[in-house]
Amino acid sequence: MLKATLNVKENIDVRKFPTAVPHLKSKLVGYQGRKSKILTREDITKCIKEADDERNLLNKAVLILGVSAACRREELVNMTIDGIKDVEFILIIKVPYSKTHSERTLTVSNSEYIKIYQKYRDLRPAHASSR
Repeated sequence: MLKATLNVKENIDVRKFPTAVPHLKSKLVGYQGRKSKILTREDITKCIKEADDERNLLNKAVLILGVSAACRREELVNMTIDGIKDVEFILIIKVPYSKTHSERTLTVSNSEYIKIYQKYRDLRPAHASSR
């Protein structure tokens, strides 16, 4: 990774320095990378149940849509309220084009999640500047 970064950013080819690679490898002995922290199902449920609706309703709606649709950041940013349809007891979500250059459609049927989304939708100002 370091070699690629140096090559791309600084236009330096590490292969021209024959002692650099062994030196770097010796410095990495015993190194353990940090594990990424992930949200568990329990973390998500706790956040949705315990967070105050008055201050965190938008965050809850985004969390629900992001997790239910397995969205990337860009997909969440490009998503609009017009791409979500509330049909009886399900939400139909259109996830816009993204890194894969394809649009996805999926459904959310969890009644708790739907109620939170509906509450957000109903409280959202009709004249909001962002869709």
